Amino acid sequence: MSEYEEAYAGQGEEGRLLQIQLENERMLDRFRHRLLGERLVFNEQKRTYEYKKTGAQLLNEKGANYIMNLLEGITDKVFILTDLEDDQIRSMVFDLLTTTRKALALHYSEWGIRDTSDMDSLQTQIGNFAHANLRRSYHGRTLDMMKTQIRMQDVQQVRTSEQTKKRSFLGGLKGHDTDGMLDKIVRGGG
Repeated sequence: MSEYEEAYAGQGEEGRLLQIQLENERMLDRFRHRLLGERLVFNEQKRTYEYKKTGAQLLNEKGANYIMNLLEGITDKVFILTDLEDDQIRSMVFDLLTTTRKALALHYSEWGIRDTSDMDSLQTQIGNFAHANLRRSYHGRTLDMMKTQIRMQDVQQVRTSEQTKKRSFLGGLKGHDTDGMLDKIVRGGG
């Protein structure tokens, strides 16, 4: 279980959604395997999922490592938890694509790129991946979601704490409507 899975275990649908928003490692890992021509498939014998070569390799290890290093730099939690405007996102993606275009042109044979159509496909996939990831920070969406989740957890903790106090305060009065008594006491009527 990752640090995020542990942090949001038992937090319901909202916690799971926030976990997915923040956990970028799995998305990056899947994208890296896609560049290497591998897909996640179910192994019936082992009853597990594993990566298998199922398509054309767009880049070799060296090229994939370079591209992933660039992507990790702009899809980091720091960017996800900011408040970016649309023009900032487009500018970041444009800068990334400019950098990758130059690198692909300089290292195409070293990175195992077979023809220019593969370069175009790579550029499209890299741009779409970066844009989709950065879009999570548009107008602070993920940050707002995180704040809401924290508020919900705080409210839940306060309620749990109040219920515990209520039980311990009036818990020894068997056969009495302790919830009703507490309400009267709090309202000053009892």
